[in-house]
Amino acid sequence: MSDIDWVSMQIEQSPGSARQARSPSLIRTTSFRLAACGAILASLGAGLVFLVIYYGTAGAMVRTLDRQIGNEAAEIVDPGEILRTAVAMEAVREAQSEVVHGTFVTLIDPQGHVVATNLADPSRMQGWSWHNLIVMHPASHIMTTRNLGIRLADGGLLVVGEDATALVELRQRLVRSFFIGFSILLALGLGAGIVLGQNAVSRIKDINATLESIMGGDFSRRLTRSSYRNELDDLAVSVNLMLDRIEFLMENLRQVGNEIAHDLRSPLARLREGLELAQLGNDETLSRSVIPWAISETDSILA
Repeated sequence: MSDIDWVSMQIEQSPGSARQARSPSLIRTTSFRLAACGAILASLGAGLVFLVIYYGTAGAMVRTLDRQIGNEAAEIVDPGEILRTAVAMEAVREAQSEVVHGTFVTLIDPQGHVVATNLADPSRMQGWSWHNLIVMHPASHIMTTRNLGIRLADGGLLVVGEDATALVELRQRLVRSFFIGFSILLALGLGAGIVLGQNAVSRIKDINATLESIMGGDFSRRLTRSSYRNELDDLAVSVNLMLDRIEFLMENLRQVGNEIAHDLRSPLARLREGLELAQLGNDETLSRSVIPWAISETDSILA
């Protein structure tokens, strides 16, 4: 058995043989993980930008609407005045006759009965609130109002509201646009990760197949290089240089083995011939003289 065949046999029997290596999973490739991390980070960045835009626009519009509602409520009820429902009735009716389209005023007595309103289904909440109601004219649709409920001295409730349907629709469009953009961005990132990961898996499979052939004894095989000059190509160059060096050393080992075998063949043949002659001969003196000679030949072989 030659030296290279023996080395190949040891590699085949090794538990760390490349034949036992499995092909890498797509999600375990560095390319896919980097692309996925980039997509996630980009999506998080888009989420932060969305939050800034959302609260910078919709939040500002809500604050402006709240100031408008507060001003209208202050015209009906003086903040420093202790007002009862009966007294507030006249101010509410006057306000209803003067309010513009989209402004709603509701007065509820202490027993919970609506005594004045310009809405079919007014809000009954104290403080700031959102209220949805169905409007039948001119077409059936859901209207959302932003309301401020002020508790009166006798337990009655004054509710001043504004039509906030357009504001709510704007907020919904912003959220919907964000999720559409977020989904597209994430899909593009994951798609790029899949493409790059598949390319990496294909390269790794080729590398594993080449290494298996080399470990099987075909030292002429080399790792292929692509035109991208990426990290796998740099690795292929290093491995190929290593294989060239290993092939050179194995050839030197073969030559040294042949030279050692040639150098040992002649003294071993002389030693065997002398021992056979001593065995066949009946001369005891000859047998004794062969022993020192055999020792000398053995020392020469060991040297």
